Amino acid sequence: FDSVAVPRACQITNAYLELTAYSYSDGYASNWPAGRGTMNVAVQGEASTSPRNFTNNTDYLEDRPKTGVSVSWTTGTGWGVDEVVRSVDIKSVIQELVYQTGWTSGAPVVIYLSPIGTGENYREIYSYEGSQAKFGNGNWAPKLVIQYTTNQTIVAENYISNATDYVSSVPCYLNDPAMYAPAY
Repeated sequence: FDSVAVPRACQITNAYLELTAYSYSDGYASNWPAGRGTMNVAVQGEASTSPRNFTNNTDYLEDRPKTGVSVSWTTGTGWGVDEVVRSVDIKSVIQELVYQTGWTSGAPVVIYLSPIGTGENYREIYSYEGSQAKFGNGNWAPKLVIQYTTNQTIVAENYISNATDYVSSVPCYLNDPAMYAPAY
């Protein structure tokens, strides 16, 4: 995710991925409309305030630093083609990233989904480029949704009668904010 507008050291209250299934396969046939098995993955972030761009297949993922926090996600048994799937809460992964020394709002974030255990099930999802190619837009690309609070008092520049200071709680939808209604 190229630009994640989350302030350093804010309190992450919720975070998840939205992925759109490209196809499903259980190792025997691909492009099935629904799956037969679950898949276990570990969700981690890249422990860097400025992750390198991905260039080619010699850019080994295992050589990049990962967060100490890992969240387990057991996917549903079936993902339909073009179905939008929401991950488990990954706020602990995002929290570790925004607590890093040197984190700045607008920094890129890399999220890794790594298989846990063995099995033949896997899922295919649209990338930004795949969404552009098939639909002419990035609407089906992975999305990182983060909600946070800054726990800071907001002070108005001009006096407004009967107004009070408050702690902000801001839902932050990354990639395309116009696609979502605010979360409450």
